Amino acid sequence: MSRWGDYSAMQVDPVDDCTFWYTQEYMKTTGSFNWNTRIANFKFSTCGGTGGGTVTLSPNSLNFGNQSVGVPSTPQTVTLTNNQSVSLTITSVTTSGDYSQTNTCGTSLGANASCTISVTFNPTTTGTRTGTLTVNDNGPGNPQTASLTGVGVTGGGGQVATYSSTLKAPQCAVVGSSCDTGASLILGRDTMSGGAEPNQPNNINSSCADGTSGTFHSDESLDQLTVATTDGSNFAAGKTVTITAKVWAYSTGSSDALDLYYTANASSPTWTFIKTIVPPAGGAQTLTTTYVLPSGSLQAIRGNYRYQGTASSCTSGSYNDHDDLAFAVGAGTASFSLSASPSSLSVVQGSNGTSTVTETSTNSFSAATTLSATGLPTGTTAAFSPNPITPPANGTATSTLTLTVGSTTAPGTYTVTVTGTSGTIVQSTNITLTVTGTGTAQTAVYDSTLKAPKCGTVGTSCDTGPSLILGRDTMSGGAEPNQPNTISSSCADGTSGTFHSDESLDQLKVSASSGVLTHGGTVTITATVYAYSTADTLDLYYAANANSPTWTFIKSIAATGSGTKTLTTTYTLPTGTLQAIRGNFRYQGSASSCTSGSYNDHDDLVFAVQ
Repeated sequence: MSRWGDYSAMQVDPVDDCTFWYTQEYMKTTGSFNWNTRIANFKFSTCGGTGGGTVTLSPNSLNFGNQSVGVPSTPQTVTLTNNQSVSLTITSVTTSGDYSQTNTCGTSLGANASCTISVTFNPTTTGTRTGTLTVNDNGPGNPQTASLTGVGVTGGGGQVATYSSTLKAPQCAVVGSSCDTGASLILGRDTMSGGAEPNQPNNINSSCADGTSGTFHSDESLDQLTVATTDGSNFAAGKTVTITAKVWAYSTGSSDALDLYYTANASSPTWTFIKTIVPPAGGAQTLTTTYVLPSGSLQAIRGNYRYQGTASSCTSGSYNDHDDLAFAVGAGTASFSLSASPSSLSVVQGSNGTSTVTETSTNSFSAATTLSATGLPTGTTAAFSPNPITPPANGTATSTLTLTVGSTTAPGTYTVTVTGTSGTIVQSTNITLTVTGTGTAQTAVYDSTLKAPKCGTVGTSCDTGPSLILGRDTMSGGAEPNQPNTISSSCADGTSGTFHSDESLDQLKVSASSGVLTHGGTVTITATVYAYSTADTLDLYYAANANSPTWTFIKSIAATGSGTKTLTTTYTLPTGTLQAIRGNFRYQGSASSCTSGSYNDHDDLVFAVQ
């Protein structure tokens, strides 16, 4: 025979889809005629069993946010993937808690195939509700699970936005506890390759065009926006809400930034900045922040997602994406708040002080409110004028509070609580009352508002002390603290010369001739200067209103020689609760409330008057 082995075959075993069976004819090496048959099998080590792959659920957690009790949510999708080279047998797909599911998986899932599971949240009560999606199968890691979380609320629940052809942006027209664009409404950016955004640019009145460069989910896009109350209640003015933005960040994300803005009126928006957030990494990122809802029945947020550049409600750029989300907001509960200005009073025994109490209406509150004060020290009385007060809807009303401190009231610091009561609504604010004794000498401190030394409490005298105005401007060896120490920094000092060789006005004091500093009383001004020579002169002035001074000349006093000199004069205090004196110490020149010169020093002293 010259022919053999004409017949051979190889087949895959249909039982396990992994075993290869091989049959072959052969003739023995002895050459004697008669065919022999060889049968063999083999199997790859990666075939069968776990198939060398995995079985996964993606994502492995779902958060449904706020949802009205008894109202089913919009379904969210989980994908079951069989990454094995063999079929997956599925025993069951179940959910626990307030969650239900439907799926396309059946009882078997082919090798390297996927199916979807749609989960719905229907809370049975308020509060956080948790559950678990469980898939039982014969794959590795069995069972596969995904955690489920949602919050049951009694408000309008979670709202899913739809595109408004009027606003040209996504909108939730019904008041709810949250508003979400969903996963697809703003997905992508303009006409970018592979990811054109539906209804782009998805901002109010199409007012801010997106960039068109780049490739979908390689370059920047703002893909989803959600706004939700932090307590699960309906949107209302004064509520704190959380903004959640899902973006796709380029590269490491460090060159991208999301600028968030809000407007109280989506129909005619004026954008107010909230915050800028830089993605922590590249790829899909979730960015969040909070803010407080203003008044307005239809509000909106804007995300300005940009590559480099600076914060703006509409930053132009080839890779930038801008999306708005409009949502209805309820009126909220009518109420009011109280404030006091000033919120701190210093009153000498036997005198009085006043503060303006302001009532501010919120959510259209407008009703008579009775004011009262508690926490008063013994011997002190409070009077409001007028009382009660009624603010207009969303407006303000004021009342003047007069605190009269008796001569026997103990000196000290007290907290006075001002309370407003209107029906069942009660609000309050605090005023710090400092009672000082009569005849107390006062030492000035630098007042950052007036930019000058100030004694805020009425006393027998007011003194800068030896160091508060010591020196002059930035002169060598004797720079003056907080220079130039004139009201509103209105009169600059000269910078030439050397400390205590050339001119400087080092201390000012005003003292009552008797009792405390009082309108119509005679006071003595004492000025300590360092004189260069008899060519130096101190011009003294006063102002009845330190907050808006008009300077009146008192006297010019010439130095009697060089070195430290004490110069004094007297004058009569005019009417005014906060007055001031000014010293204009000059080398040569003529009298003025602000004589310029390289060696001249000008200092003010502000003091309270009874």
